[in-house]
Amino acid sequence: MRKLIATFLLSLILILTSNAQVNFSFPCKSIQQTDSLKIIVSGLMDHNDLKVEWIKEEINNDSINDWLIRNVVNSLEIDPKNMTQFDSIIRKQVIDYAISDLNKMKKYFREGDRIFYYTTPPEYWEALYGQDGLIISRDCKIIAKLILSQS
Repeated sequence: MRKLIATFLLSLILILTSNAQVNFSFPCKSIQQTDSLKIIVSGLMDHNDLKVEWIKEEINNDSINDWLIRNVVNSLEIDPKNMTQFDSIIRKQVIDYAISDLNKMKKYFREGDRIFYYTTPPEYWEALYGQDGLIISRDCKIIAKLILSQS
């Protein structure tokens, strides 16, 4: 089971970092974490102050669930044609877990807030200090952060 989880996390890292938009430009010159920052993460630790250049993509609030499911499913690398019953159970559990965490984060979303995907640079991942996730930004301040994976 641990091997499966480790494989999932590594796959998620590769998929999410490779799917990030290349020509995205974050609308703020700087970004700060608020004193009341809400961090949603289970079993992971927030060890990075977010830098503007790490923000790779804005995600429409109306399609955030689809974005997350698509990226989680892609990260599992399970061929739908060859999916076993066990693969199907694991896939559902991973998706349910991710959606549950996303719903916790969305509680802090207000009208006018924006959701962004971020990932640390490759050298962070190589040094086992990488992290990626989603943030809610309000007036260039991070209100909430959902850590999706880290190395």
